Amino acid sequence: MGVEFEQGEKNLRDLIDWYSTNVNEITRNEATTRLHLIDRLLFECLGWNREDCITEERINNQYIDYSFYCPGCLFIVEAKREGEYFELPIGTESLKYNISFFSRRVKGASSAIKQAIGYCQSHGVPFGAVCNGHQLIAFIGSRSDGYPPLEGQALVFDSLQAMERNFFTMWQCLSRAGIMSRRLSIELQGTVINPPPEKLSQRTTG
Repeated sequence: MGVEFEQGEKNLRDLIDWYSTNVNEITRNEATTRLHLIDRLLFECLGWNREDCITEERINNQYIDYSFYCPGCLFIVEAKREGEYFELPIGTESLKYNISFFSRRVKGASSAIKQAIGYCQSHGVPFGAVCNGHQLIAFIGSRSDGYPPLEGQALVFDSLQAMERNFFTMWQCLSRAGIMSRRLSIELQGTVINPPPEKLSQRTTG
């Protein structure tokens, strides 16, 4: 069973304490970032069950870092190494940004977002995110209303401390229960995005 809200919030505080004393200990590549940080965020803080997740899932010769099934695939997370950092304008406290902001100013994050949206669109998955362990960008990755996902908005947490300050919103949108209830689509556009039927070949791996 995944953790509940209060335990997830406590686990995030524990992760922040651990990170503050280990931030400069080693240079984490993508695999180590996933092991030390992203896994803990997803499974210990956001309540996902490990049995819900397929890592490095191969679909049509593409490898997806995290695919979350409940029971169909509803959420894809693209992992990046810790050092792939993005910066937001000083003095802003908004959690919502136009995805075009990253296209214009944060090329590394923009490339990762486009990659994740590409996975979502090709596999009919409604929600996606990019995470480097201490920052997270979540968005609607596949839509049926004719609106291009890259012209939509994203929910952005630029630090672990931002996740802690806004943990209720993060939990409501990105926890297992939140993704199942499609709360991210309500947060970003005020409507619920229902995924298309799962293709029979969608979970074929090789």
